[in-house]
Amino acid sequence: RQFTWVSAGLSSPEASFTLARSTAARDWEAEYARIEMTNASQVDIQTGNPKWDLAFALGQKTALNLIHGPTEFLPHPSWVQTRLPDQGFSLRSDGSEYGHLWDGQTPLDTWHLCGLLLPAYPNIAQDLIRNFLSTQNNEGHVDWKPGLNGRRTGILATPILSTLAWKIYQANEDLPFLDEVFPALLKFYNHWFDPRYDGDGDGVPEWSHPVQTGFEDNPLFAYWQPWSQGADISLFESPSLIAMLLRDGQSLLKMSRVLERLGAVHDLNQRIEKLTIALSRTWNEKSGSYRYLDRETHASTDGNTIGRRTGPGMVQLSQTQFDDPVRLLVRVYPTGEGARDVQVHISGKNGDGNQETEMFTPENFRWSLGIGTGISKNVFTVLDDIRVENISPDDKVVIHSVDFGFHDQTLLTPLWVGTPTPEQAEKIIKKHIMRPNRYWRGYGIPACLNPESRAAETVEIFQTVWTPWNALIGEGLVQFEYHDLAAELVSRLMDAIGSNLQETGSFRKHFNSVTGKGIGEKNALSGLPPLHLFLNILGVNLHSPWKVGLKGKNPFPWPVKIRFRGLVIDRDLEVTLVTFPDGQTVKVNNPTPCIVTGRP
Repeated sequence: RQFTWVSAGLSSPEASFTLARSTAARDWEAEYARIEMTNASQVDIQTGNPKWDLAFALGQKTALNLIHGPTEFLPHPSWVQTRLPDQGFSLRSDGSEYGHLWDGQTPLDTWHLCGLLLPAYPNIAQDLIRNFLSTQNNEGHVDWKPGLNGRRTGILATPILSTLAWKIYQANEDLPFLDEVFPALLKFYNHWFDPRYDGDGDGVPEWSHPVQTGFEDNPLFAYWQPWSQGADISLFESPSLIAMLLRDGQSLLKMSRVLERLGAVHDLNQRIEKLTIALSRTWNEKSGSYRYLDRETHASTDGNTIGRRTGPGMVQLSQTQFDDPVRLLVRVYPTGEGARDVQVHISGKNGDGNQETEMFTPENFRWSLGIGTGISKNVFTVLDDIRVENISPDDKVVIHSVDFGFHDQTLLTPLWVGTPTPEQAEKIIKKHIMRPNRYWRGYGIPACLNPESRAAETVEIFQTVWTPWNALIGEGLVQFEYHDLAAELVSRLMDAIGSNLQETGSFRKHFNSVTGKGIGEKNALSGLPPLHLFLNILGVNLHSPWKVGLKGKNPFPWPVKIRFRGLVIDRDLEVTLVTFPDGQTVKVNNPTPCIVTGRP
């Protein structure tokens, strides 16, 4: 016997009963048909590993479940980071009390989500771009995290939106969409070069806040974490920002040519040329990697502890002269609760060799979790003395020189853009990515390298895998023709994702790069499998049921079958068979990039 039951919870029993009754009376055959049509739009993948197949299928389903809205505050559907049974209800009815998992869409996670939505749901991906642009003001500022609840951060969005818009266009070739968003994207891109984001005025912007990078818990900048160095990211020239601006500029150039809007080409070329030079300046031949630079000196020095003191008074300095100018970081560890009205007086010589005196006032310190962090506005080649005032006798003060040599996953971004020379790319890959004592771990690339001096409690953050960043780095490996290495990276990621899915029945926001154990929220967007990277490595670019791009060979150890709205692709190790919805077949055995089309 079959029966129907419905649970509804509205503001009153009467309204709930009415909704439940009308829902039970719906034509369920039609509902089933609609669900089947929705599922048919997804990309069905069969590999030689059933765990992968399940993860890719559930990953696409979960991605759709995360779509929410629109609301009065955002004109188009957006997404939430997780969507669990105990989430979503708003006591205030407007979502104003939502936490960080529900209070807005961020650029890098949107980029990762669209890798699961495309090519099946390009309209949703387009609407996510429109949401960002709906926050644009007259100057071109686009908010980093516009929320369904009306939340706005006031922080400038990560410059990856033009790259994403171009990615969407490549999937569906919707020229009117490109024509619609191009002017706003160009205005947003140009706004990044406003003097307020360029502290030294050299034409190369700096990040304003760590969250813009998509790696907010970076131990170099996350001043709200006790294990972080707590440096001010706006005082750094970051290879990741320069690389993303380069990639976005290149995407805008492609748009302008497709749209035949050539008026922007000259200025874009000039910016791209300047950014290319700036990125090359961050390359360090000795380390074989890109490094952070000081905003003022454009030097990249390693950090050291140069003085400690308990209580007020003069700090005993272990080093007073420096070959390269250093920027000073002051951390205050109070014995009791509450911030201190601490003052620090620094006397020495600046980068030009002139006498310099700087005073840290209480306003110069940022306090989080009981720790105060201040960073000098000036750089010093000689330190005469450092004096600390207005702290308790048991409060501890530590003086560091800022560490620009710290290595994290964002420094691999230039690979994704394709800007390193082949020799530089080889050094990055062989000296850093492929070494087990660096980034090459059993379950993916960790967020950053763990210096031996770090305390044991910091190990987790250094071993954590951020899937969107791994996907971005993997695309960089493909750009430089390291297909087998990229395939191995995906295999390690999918092994962890598949194991967590099997053991807990859910995706996890992060996982440990050594053990594969899940970390963080369940079924979080950031932890969904990198479908787009897998297809990219496989050499398959789905445009429609009647058009598919193929390149290279299948680098995985087994054949892969892909179904998409009646299109079937059998990708063997050497030969690919494409079967169109009407039964037409095309066999491809040449690795040269090609477009295969049917006759709709």
